[in-house]
Amino acid sequence: MSTALIYLRVSTEEQAEKGYSIAAQREECRGKAQELGATEITEFVDEGVSGSILERPALVAALEKLKAGGIRWFICLDTSRLSRSVAHQLLLIDEIKKAGTELTFVNSKLFAQHVC
Repeated sequence: MSTALIYLRVSTEEQAEKGYSIAAQREECRGKAQELGATEITEFVDEGVSGSILERPALVAALEKLKAGGIRWFICLDTSRLSRSVAHQLLLIDEIKKAGTELTFVNSKLFAQHVC
């Protein structure tokens, strides 16, 4: 199984201008997926949605995709793109681990490899 799921999120135009644009995240996350050896990449994007909200449309869809199986890596640019809440991050990490998927953050390698 060499399928990666990438999750991209930006909530404000200011974030997009400061390096968190969807295009910039896409490039970094796809590069990480290729580095890991992914041959298939599925992308989920929440644009204009706050990271403080757990029930984001693309995130919910991504978690459903994980539950269906067949995803080796769940890739985000960094922890703030996954969620702004540590409590939500822990819930999401648990869901990702239950699916048998490895969580990888492009900019937080130590966290992803040691916690997930």
